[in-house]
Amino acid sequence: MYYLKYSVVWGGFSVSSATINRFFSLHFTLPFVLAALVAGHLLYLHISGSSNPMGTTSNADRTSFHPYFSFKDLVTVYLFFLIFTIIVLYAPDKLGQLWPFLLSPVQWIGGGFMKYAVCWKYSVCFEYLKQIIYNKTIFISYSILFAIIIIKNSFYSKILSLNNLNTYIVKSYYRGYNQPVTKDDYQKSLIYYWVDTSETLRVQKRKMFSLIKNNNDNEIKFNQWLAGLIDGDGCFLVSQKGYISCEITVALEDEKLLRIIQNKIGGSVKVRSGVKAIRIRFQNKVLMISLAERVNGFIYNSVRIPQFARVCDILNIPIKLPNFDIIPLPWFMGFFDADGTVNFYPHFKNQIHYRNQLTISVGNKHYQNLLPFKIRFGGHIYFDKSGSGGFIWEINSKAEHLNFYNEFLSFPCKSVKANRLFLINEYYELVALKAFSAHIDSGIHKSWLKFIKKWNNRII
Repeated sequence: MYYLKYSVVWGGFSVSSATINRFFSLHFTLPFVLAALVAGHLLYLHISGSSNPMGTTSNADRTSFHPYFSFKDLVTVYLFFLIFTIIVLYAPDKLGQLWPFLLSPVQWIGGGFMKYAVCWKYSVCFEYLKQIIYNKTIFISYSILFAIIIIKNSFYSKILSLNNLNTYIVKSYYRGYNQPVTKDDYQKSLIYYWVDTSETLRVQKRKMFSLIKNNNDNEIKFNQWLAGLIDGDGCFLVSQKGYISCEITVALEDEKLLRIIQNKIGGSVKVRSGVKAIRIRFQNKVLMISLAERVNGFIYNSVRIPQFARVCDILNIPIKLPNFDIIPLPWFMGFFDADGTVNFYPHFKNQIHYRNQLTISVGNKHYQNLLPFKIRFGGHIYFDKSGSGGFIWEINSKAEHLNFYNEFLSFPCKSVKANRLFLINEYYELVALKAFSAHIDSGIHKSWLKFIKKWNNRII
């Protein structure tokens, strides 16, 4: 049996190029063989005629196909799916190579061993994680779970609509995580043994390594982004009885943003009644301590600092004053997620659409809270007479937009505003071609209409 499996089927001791060649040849020739058999069957059928299992030749004494033979065929089909289901759900590893399956005392469960699948070549013992297993089953499981969630929430029609997909989001992460691995990376990340890996595995390996090496950096950036979000749309509260809490309120389409925070820290997420908004609230003392330790030293809002100081005083946590000389980029992205906007406005002259004005802006009631944006990204701040009486920072030139876009790529924001920020380059490419004013039947104008659909997409 082993000889038949290794020598005849696989062509070696593992699945390799020889196996692929054999199966390709089999799948290529098999249709022609089946076509010849079908032709021979039809030939003999016409020469000798048909018969039936009863052996009768009279047309009046035939046996009907349904339900007798249809049920017999269904039994075979059910039997196949039964065997197939048992293999997939209970023994998915039995038909593959057995080398990667090791019996290892990595984790004791009830005094016994735990059996797990691991890639022999790329198995690495990491210092900060007790157990990391690189297994294709992980990705298959996540794919199935993602498909179930899509079907359950009836979002499949929107996601499968190619016109609404923003490919620039994919390209940004592809450039960041799917770069070819070379030996030069040895000094940077000690992944020299990942040289010449496939594109399929390269992303996951980099992500696995980043979980260990860059875990602290990612946590710090997340804390800075969270502090910016609280500075924009959050508040720290202390009741008359001394109970402390924190609330963050965002637009309803940004629920995903709050779920990210909930998965990291905790808290309760509820829809605000009467308005199209959703909020997350932290009331538990343990959660408040965790939140305070995360954002301590990264609160820059002049209103939020006194609120945070009162909370830290109740929790007996020494407050860290922020460094206004070096404000981290994730804080800006968190503040932009809270109070930022990005949009373009058409300008008409004699009822002719002759140009568009792209504007990136952030609003706040206090002038000093917007100064960091002006210092880092340029632009200007003005008093909004038509609004609620606050101030608005905005940038309107192409150079300032592209500078903000390049900074944004280093740490993308997490709200639906990111969808439009990823499209800034494409916007300027189409504007340079005057696509918005092209003939309605031209290909350039159709590209502009597709761009508008992606621009107005509220899902990221």
